[in-house]
Amino acid sequence: KSTPETSTQTTAMLNFLIASTSGTAFFLSFLLFAIRRGTNTNANRWLAGFVLMLGFLFLDTSFSALSIYQEYPATIGFFEMALLAAAPTLYLGVSHFVAVDKKFKRREWWHFFPCALFLLLSMPFLFSNPRFKLQELHSHGDEFNQADQVMWGLIVLQIAIYWGLSLRKLQQHRRHILRITAAPEEFDLDWLLYLLYGIAALVLVWILDVSLWGLTLNATVATPIYLILIWYLGYFALQQKEIF
Repeated sequence: KSTPETSTQTTAMLNFLIASTSGTAFFLSFLLFAIRRGTNTNANRWLAGFVLMLGFLFLDTSFSALSIYQEYPATIGFFEMALLAAAPTLYLGVSHFVAVDKKFKRREWWHFFPCALFLLLSMPFLFSNPRFKLQELHSHGDEFNQADQVMWGLIVLQIAIYWGLSLRKLQQHRRHILRITAAPEEFDLDWLLYLLYGIAALVLVWILDVSLWGLTLNATVATPIYLILIWYLGYFALQQKEIF
């Protein structure tokens, strides 16, 4: 039978796993940004940005588990911007990996328009008085829940679209390589394909975790899976070869 002591130990272990997952993502982001050198530096920096966004998302889970949002309401809402920025950052990373001489163009900032729009619309709430913020959440709970569901659906749609675009761009690159070289294995970016598959698995677990909370998955099951998938992403991200 479960006892209060056992429950406390389980919660502590869960919080440790959540913090470890977030910390691992931040460390991997640092490695990709600071250690990699060569022709795919820009691509690695975009990939580092994507992993950094993942770290913030796991940090959001940690804030919820540790009730930090209750103590510091001013932090509520900031991590949604990481969700909106993650998918475009991944797509731009893939775009630079398949075209190493690619230069970032100003029009590509439009990929981050939803993130900027969310920030603009949320500023009155994000920077309001913390006590007022909690009162608003309690007094308009149903409205906030409905808005959150709509927001969540749009984010899932955005992730699916950008993941599909990333996969299509990578497949186009692989077909092009087959036409121009007799040794396609040197340039086919298999590691990046496996990394995209890992990201798809991570997103699928996240969708089940959020939409079926308490039915199919819970934090005790989902968090170790997140940690394993971050290790998986790190392995293939650091196995890459220089691209010329």
